[in-house]
Amino acid sequence: MQTSTPTAIQELKGLLEHVGFAVSYIGNDEHPGHPYEELLILGSAPEQPRTLMLRLSLLNQVRAQVRTQVQNRDQELEQPAQKLKGDENLPEAQMLQFFLALPVLKLPLKPKQIAELPQLVLALNALVPVGQFGYVPRTGFYLRNTLLWQPGSLLSPVMVEMSERLIWCAEQLLEWLDVYWQGEALDVIQTKLSQGKTRP
Repeated sequence: MQTSTPTAIQELKGLLEHVGFAVSYIGNDEHPGHPYEELLILGSAPEQPRTLMLRLSLLNQVRAQVRTQVQNRDQELEQPAQKLKGDENLPEAQMLQFFLALPVLKLPLKPKQIAELPQLVLALNALVPVGQFGYVPRTGFYLRNTLLWQPGSLLSPVMVEMSERLIWCAEQLLEWLDVYWQGEALDVIQTKLSQGKTRP
């Protein structure tokens, strides 16, 4: 009996499970509103009831889906369809996105704190060895990194290390965000960071 070749995301699922991660897989045909594969890698912040969830997806698939949606829209509007590349024309190397939304405390911020958020994000990025720590008003704080990966290559251990580092960074960042939310001044946080402290 012939078995199908696992996709890049499925291959990574097996790798991460093998080293002990709790992983959930969402297939590209499981949910109509989620037409691409994704891994949900679970991790918990220490001594806190909040759960960290690192999302791993292929930007190749997301890009192809977005372009398909554009094509469908153009057809509905009876506009000339754009030429689109199918999955078979995507490069063999995969562009992986690691994305982790930080479950911060839902405390009201003072106007001064809101104005200081860009400086806070810039200061806390010093704690992030890989990727980027950022803030979007609509969705909140996040960690994000992208990486080129060729299935079956020796970069597989890098995927494990990347997942571990991002979850570890998120745990540290949550501690700093919590003390800021609870009223610690930005200049105090900046001073501690300049002294090389990784935890408040």
